Amino acid sequence: MRPLGVATLQLEVVTEISPEIADLVVRAVATYPNHHVEIAIDTIGGDWAASLAIYTALANHKRRVTAHCVKAASSGALIAMSADIRHLDPAGHFFLHMPSGPTATSAQLDKIADAKAAMMASRCRIPAKRIRLWMEKNTFIPAQRALQYGLVDAVPGLVKPELPVVFL
Repeated sequence: MRPLGVATLQLEVVTEISPEIADLVVRAVATYPNHHVEIAIDTIGGDWAASLAIYTALANHKRRVTAHCVKAASSGALIAMSADIRHLDPAGHFFLHMPSGPTATSAQLDKIADAKAAMMASRCRIPAKRIRLWMEKNTFIPAQRALQYGLVDAVPGLVKPELPVVFL
């Protein structure tokens, strides 16, 4: 786990993820390299490239990153996975689905889905194949399951299981 910083940088992604939102988050993280980051996430998702920029900035940040999620749909789930510590509201959820876009080919969308699944898998104990399957099935993952699966570290009022779910 990355170390704490000299102070806290508080960020919010509580709208659809756009290039403008990504620019604000990326600039804030770059401006405060010695701060640990607390990011609130409550989003329906959004632009793939924008979410990738936020994920990359947070994943590469030198100080601790903590995500507090209400709902993290698609791109929001990816951003949440960049954090060292992930909390999910008891009534919250992750939603995973296949990427879409008016100008992308199906081959391009498949590459994006594979990349997203691999990035998420690298930050938890779930295989990329399982994450990809969830994306293909448009899967809602409620807070209790997210905790059991290891997508999040804590859900207020729930106890983290001693034995993790093992995915084959």
